[in-house]
Amino acid sequence: MVAQAHQTLDKALRFCQRFDGSFWDFEKRLFVMVAVLGRLLVQLFLAARHERLKLGPFLEDGVYRVGDRHATRTLKTAHGEVAYARTQLVKKRGGAGFFPLDAVLGLTRDRLSPLVMQLVARLATRLSFAASQLVCKALLRWAPATETIEQVVLGLGRQAAPFMQQLAAPPDDGEV
Repeated sequence: MVAQAHQTLDKALRFCQRFDGSFWDFEKRLFVMVAVLGRLLVQLFLAARHERLKLGPFLEDGVYRVGDRHATRTLKTAHGEVAYARTQLVKKRGGAGFFPLDAVLGLTRDRLSPLVMQLVARLATRLSFAASQLVCKALLRWAPATETIEQVVLGLGRQAAPFMQQLAAPPDDGEV
């Protein structure tokens, strides 16, 4: 994977030094190259974090056991889709399991990276879900489904009420 990232970077460097076309064509092609390199670097990061992850703390209470050591998943990032493998832990007495790497990295079940989640949530506070999807496509060259955008917004919004309740009212707030 490291060698592939080096090759991709070298190819992009040669392209930048030798390209004779318009800036428009240069920028479009470079965008794709940067996305490819970005996906490779994200894969490298995920693989390295998986290798370094210590499962001991997750297993010491005896509730979980190791299930699939290489459960695959596709994560949708700002650079595009990235496939990776991680260890699944399953409950010894039945029930749902979980993926410690995903938990440690703050990755959620919706398969969107935190940066993409933030982008679509911010867009959807100002635009319709469909318009948010169009802007996302224009920026990233891909976009989550409008249903996924809605779930992200509703999921984040679900946490807003408890958060606001723990805050004190601003001074001179007045009557409601």
